[in-house]
Amino acid sequence: ERQAALLQKREEIFGDLANDIWDRAESELEQKAETFQRELAKLDQAHGQSLQELAYQLQSTVEELYGNDMTYRLTGSGALGDTLFRMDSVQSQLADLPAEERQQAINDLRRQLGYPEDAIEKLAEQDQERARKWEQGNAYMSEREQLTSNLSGEQLDQALEDLRQEYFGNTSITIRKEEEDGFYRFERKRYYGIN
Repeated sequence: ERQAALLQKREEIFGDLANDIWDRAESELEQKAETFQRELAKLDQAHGQSLQELAYQLQSTVEELYGNDMTYRLTGSGALGDTLFRMDSVQSQLADLPAEERQQAINDLRRQLGYPEDAIEKLAEQDQERARKWEQGNAYMSEREQLTSNLSGEQLDQALEDLRQEYFGNTSITIRKEEEDGFYRFERKRYYGIN
């Protein structure tokens, strides 16, 4: 209803020109979005570029297409960092680093994107907590695999329940329900700096 009222008001004010004006504006936005997606796809596969260069190219693309104000807003909301850390080219390099160097690289990238120091520290703490959970989850999945290979029926069910309780305590019920639905959270893709 709001969109219809807006279109009607545009036609009242601008007459036949209304469609031309707004079609052009929408077309420009669509072109920018397509250009951004193309550049993002290139950066995603740019495995030969350094982490710093990938971050720079992402920032430059956003600035060229949308201006400095949008870059600032995307950084503030975390969307720019999220986009960078979801790139395969970034993740493959981060995965190759030892844990301490990886965290330093993540912190440096956030700094390069313009994150304030207090946010970098807070996010680094979250990264460490996520890393601990992933280590715990990977150990759980390894033991789970052994149990499913050696046991079956009620014996397996009880062993898995005990294992989940050992690793996850109060959240073991959530893990069990997820597994009953076929979702294994520690089999999903790991994105350093995000999950």
